[in-house]
Amino acid sequence: MKYASLFAILGGMGLVMACHAVDPVEPPEKDTAPALTASGNRLGMNFYAIKDWNRDLPFVDMMKMARPWIPQRDGVWDTREELPLDEYGYVTRLEPDQRATTLMLTDLQGHHPTGEYVFLYEGEGEWEWSGIARLVEAAPGRQVIDVQPGGGAWVQLTLVAVNPENYPRAMRFIRPGYENRYAQNPYATDFLKRWGGVDTIRFMDWMLANRTDQEEWSNRPTPRHRTFHTSGVALEWMIDLCNRTQSHAWFALPHPVTDEYMCEFARIVRDTLHPDLKAYYEFSNEVWNTMFAQTRWAQERGVAAGLAEHPWEAGWLYYAEQSQRLFDILDEVYEGAHERYVRVVATQAANDHIGRRKLSHRDLYHRADAIAIGPYLTFNVAVQSRDDRPGAQEVQDWTLDQVFEYLRGAPMANSKRWMERFKTLADEFDLKLIAYEGGQHLTALNEAANNEKLVSLLADANRDPRMGELYTEYFNHWTEVTGGNLFCHWTATGTYGRHGYWGLLEWRTQDPATSPKYQALNAWSGGALE
Repeated sequence: MKYASLFAILGGMGLVMACHAVDPVEPPEKDTAPALTASGNRLGMNFYAIKDWNRDLPFVDMMKMARPWIPQRDGVWDTREELPLDEYGYVTRLEPDQRATTLMLTDLQGHHPTGEYVFLYEGEGEWEWSGIARLVEAAPGRQVIDVQPGGGAWVQLTLVAVNPENYPRAMRFIRPGYENRYAQNPYATDFLKRWGGVDTIRFMDWMLANRTDQEEWSNRPTPRHRTFHTSGVALEWMIDLCNRTQSHAWFALPHPVTDEYMCEFARIVRDTLHPDLKAYYEFSNEVWNTMFAQTRWAQERGVAAGLAEHPWEAGWLYYAEQSQRLFDILDEVYEGAHERYVRVVATQAANDHIGRRKLSHRDLYHRADAIAIGPYLTFNVAVQSRDDRPGAQEVQDWTLDQVFEYLRGAPMANSKRWMERFKTLADEFDLKLIAYEGGQHLTALNEAANNEKLVSLLADANRDPRMGELYTEYFNHWTEVTGGNLFCHWTATGTYGRHGYWGLLEWRTQDPATSPKYQALNAWSGGALE
């Protein structure tokens, strides 16, 4: 089917143009539907952003996770000069005394694959390997690099000379054992085994929805880009992952993107995601949370559009209008195939008033399919105590018994109440209630994150078997309230420390039997993680 239309969408952006005529892409040839778990509970997963310090190592090509080029001169690690790059992020020339460095496998403390990596490239240049990398052999277009165990170091590749007429490009840094198949399957076997059983993958962080530089479709990340560090993962790779794992896909479209971007994005998903898999679409992420730029962006535009006097309320309503804009485009692209996509309105779990205002604005609920919340089991520890919450100086001296006694009180009660209130709201508007994020939310806020004793205590709590017991109670209540609707945990693998304790696993190499959170979620989902 071809789609050729011009239509007007009334919203915060005014009159806009939609999709142009395109030829469909052939869908993947698969004849198996997504597997159902024994429990009937639908476990989704969020993955940490693709960075050179990412602990999951999902790809076999480490260059896709490499840091942006760092411009250098003698004695200066980062001169902050703007390097000349081609459209895919490769350095096209260097001045005589200039260098360009990139880092990979940063600070993984020995949890990275070791042995002989293969570096493939096109073009001509000179470079040096350092850190935990040693050159073993070299031939034009191909080098063998030994990556050693190391500790808190990294693989460092430094360009020292570039032939401007034939600059080095198409760089790939392939994990041991994957040279013969990386082009056909970009995902590491251990990653697919670890997370391939989840019902749905939410790609918000892979798309860098909270810190994106994307706006026009022409500047989207593609499989040809050197790294996904700066602009996020190519859509083609996200779809490929879902097709391989038979997981539904959840996309959070970055807030600055144009209608053309939304349209082309949805068209590719429509044509290449397996037809048995659903695509969930959400406009941006947490456009109520003032720590994110998209919230301030929405508030400014909402006030300018006269949607409300108070910036926070204007921001909610502007989000509703932008969601409507996205949903109108989806309805056009997927015309006649509504069963293949889900239109999601996301909102703050702790305040159902915000959800009601969004859904009611210009009857958005008529065009939505689901309302999504993040009903975290929350314990935020600030420096100072409040009437309803102890501060860092008190909590740092708690025993683990005291931590869990507290968590079983107000935090658990709050989470359960949020689930219940939003189920009532969802029923009122005839929508499905799902969770875009959730799990434990133990955090040392702001300056409290410098309190090592407190940070260590909260980490120990996440490793304690009683955290698994809390997860079981928490997720079972979600089942009681929603019947086991989709719940996307935040997150799969991640660091425990001053920035939180989000991962089910701390390292890709961790034995899942040592993670109470992992074990509890695996049981709740009927063995989805096995």
